[in-house]
Amino acid sequence: MKKTGIALLALFILSCQPKPKKTQVQTPGGASNAVSSISSQKGKGNFMDFFIHFMSDSTFQKEQVRFPAQVDQKTITTKEHWSPMSFSKEKVFHSLIQSDTLNYFERDFGINPINVSIICFETLTIENLTFYPKSETWYLDKTFRTHLSENDDYAFFSFINTFSLDSVFQRHHIRFPLPYFHLDYQNEYETLKDTFLLDTWKYINLNKSLRELVTLNQNIESDYRVLLFRGVANGVHLKYTFRYIDKQWKLIQIEDYST
Repeated sequence: MKKTGIALLALFILSCQPKPKKTQVQTPGGASNAVSSISSQKGKGNFMDFFIHFMSDSTFQKEQVRFPAQVDQKTITTKEHWSPMSFSKEKVFHSLIQSDTLNYFERDFGINPINVSIICFETLTIENLTFYPKSETWYLDKTFRTHLSENDDYAFFSFINTFSLDSVFQRHHIRFPLPYFHLDYQNEYETLKDTFLLDTWKYINLNKSLRELVTLNQNIESDYRVLLFRGVANGVHLKYTFRYIDKQWKLIQIEDYST
């Protein structure tokens, strides 16, 4: 059985759905190139683990800022003058938009700078941060705030916000039958494939889940966007895969690898 914290989030996102139609397809370890492994391989050079630590520990954060640092149009010269940034204290999972099907928690970003955007739909603003790699870690170089409409991926951000708030719009932007991959907790965590149909689909409200939505090194040329919910010490691992089809974004797959 799922742990309580995981079950609460799963209920929040999928509880309003009827039991999906089973297709009797069983795929150990994954069913397509968009399905990733249940386990996340942590190791050196994992930027997402670094970034979460950076946003969660103010002492660590000050050590990882390259001074003098640019904050909007101001220059912060020393760590004593630095005002720490942080995620919401009540955060139980991280929301991430990926522009391909590779898991950013397992990806090696190499030696290039990493541009992180933290999107806030409530204020329609984006906090932009630029990190530079050095000696198997990263240092923040600058941060500045922009309006949501100034971002290159504004069209998708506008879409996902409407998709989350409008039930009619949501149904029209799902490719049915919708594959739903999940773990078989009774059979050594093998991956099972079920299917949601148009006539049984019910609205899922993702609005609260999209607070502090993070994306990095955006590739707006990609036809894919993956909305990933990664739990904070609770085993949550949910993925919604969207694809740009016939000049519109559509949800094409749901995966739940929560443990």
